[in-house]
Amino acid sequence: MATFLLAGPVHLDRQYALQGVFNSPNTEWTLPISDASMATTNIWIVLSDAFTSIADTAKTMHIGVTDTDLRPAISGDVVSVVGNFTDDIAIVGRSFTMSVELSKPYIRDRNGDADIDAWLSIQQIVTAHHVSGPYSLVRTYAGDSTSYTETFNPASTEVTDAVGILRAWFSGEAKDMTITINSTNSFPVTIPSVRYLADYERTLR
Repeated sequence: MATFLLAGPVHLDRQYALQGVFNSPNTEWTLPISDASMATTNIWIVLSDAFTSIADTAKTMHIGVTDTDLRPAISGDVVSVVGNFTDDIAIVGRSFTMSVELSKPYIRDRNGDADIDAWLSIQQIVTAHHVSGPYSLVRTYAGDSTSYTETFNPASTEVTDAVGILRAWFSGEAKDMTITINSTNSFPVTIPSVRYLADYERTLR
């Protein structure tokens, strides 16, 4: 059994590295424990790069894939997909929403102290990413029930090792704005920097 190879770590809840068994016409993976929380709507199967005959875009199987044959089913402790995927191990697990709330930005004076009484109006937020699957920036604002979202989707595969940016034109006062980074897929999200573009006045309005 080969070591699991992928462009980055797999991010699934209750994930297991399992060898599939072909039981025509399906490949079956048996979970080591029966888990009632595993359901067809949230089960994901990620194939390793050892499956060289399978396109990268088909190495992730879940309820949302276009090809209905690649949508997993689960019965008891057995997960199955149509086709023979027994060349190597697969990661089987449950999807979850990764959500990271960014701390509010403050202007610092020459002594490094935060000017918490200043008026700071955000104009846009720019995140830099590397080795990342899809993710979203979500803005909520005090007193406004509507949230606004900007999403990064890799152009060719679900993970890209390219360095890129996501630019979100989120405007409003920093003290009333909440920004979260969300991801609902199994792929890594690597964001080495977040940059705010803002207007600043020393006197609180």
